[in-house]
Amino acid sequence: GTPYINLSKKSIEVLPDGTEASIVVESNVDYTISSSENWCKVDKDLGVSGRQTFNITIAESGYTNKRTATIKVVNSKYGITEEIDVSQGAFSPSLEVSDTAIHTTIAGDNKKVTVTSNISWTATCEADWITLTPVNGSSGTKTLDIVIAANEVTSSRTATIKVINSEYGITKEIAVNQGAFSPSLEVSDTAIHTTIAGDNKK
Repeated sequence: GTPYINLSKKSIEVLPDGTEASIVVESNVDYTISSSENWCKVDKDLGVSGRQTFNITIAESGYTNKRTATIKVVNSKYGITEEIDVSQGAFSPSLEVSDTAIHTTIAGDNKKVTVTSNISWTATCEADWITLTPVNGSSGTKTLDIVIAANEVTSSRTATIKVINSEYGITKEIAVNQGAFSPSLEVSDTAIHTTIAGDNKK
């Protein structure tokens, strides 16, 4: 009969997350099957006549633009080429912090801020009176511990904590404001009266 290759689908659309798909090839000839892109892999590169299922592994996308690949099923002897268009949606990087401003007293404090992201991040602060743990995080929901030292100077002070992903150019800022130290010195009595015999006062 007339040589043929039939595909169960001619296009595949997937989300940015890594995933798997499958196609069924029916033919009466042998053929090769290949993908144009490394992020879209077919589990076998040769097929035989009959009905055969192929699994396709599509890697997670870190690109902010849509990307495409082409899977080709080819029999060179009879000049048959069938194609499957694979389209993967654009990755949308996200980085959020639960608080953008922290107010604390002169005594210092220990604050916790939730960082939610689908990308990695780095936390930095130039102020030496603020300690951050951890300074690096990965995708998911993480807790950033912020330890603020006591203020021992007579003026209020401010600092900015930055949570950054340089790859996608995303920065979230947390403003820290701490009140001024107010020195205090008091005595219980401002005048003492005693007899000529002397005395012991407190």
